[in-house]
Amino acid sequence: MIEIVDALGEDGLLRYYGWSYGTALGSYVAAMFPERVERMVLDANVNPHDYQAGHFGEFAEDIDEAFAGFLESCFNVTNGCALYTQVKPNTTEDLLDAINLALAPLAQNATLGAEAYLTYLSIKSTFVQPLYFPRT
Repeated sequence: MIEIVDALGEDGLLRYYGWSYGTALGSYVAAMFPERVERMVLDANVNPHDYQAGHFGEFAEDIDEAFAGFLESCFNVTNGCALYTQVKPNTTEDLLDAINLALAPLAQNATLGAEAYLTYLSIKSTFVQPLYFPRT
């Protein structure tokens, strides 16, 4: 990043917006070259110390809360949520139960081979991936 700043031939200061993995990159650059950073926004849930150590202890800290919020929103908009329309739940717990019921056999089969594991991950990511951008 510093080489890019130098190649631009401007004032030699970095202005950086980093999200997701870019949060880790930005924090490393700021720690290594603090005098070369004018401003920086690090917008994600990556803890650079955990990331460098190879574990992501805080990465999914609030994922259950985010998913509960998704279920509640789905329950509240009723016909505006395809999951609600299919399940016709009485509570948000009914929505969670339906998801778990659908995922359970896939999770059990996931240990049978690579294809079964990839199928499970693919279907599970249908729920997990959107939680990365909760506003949507």
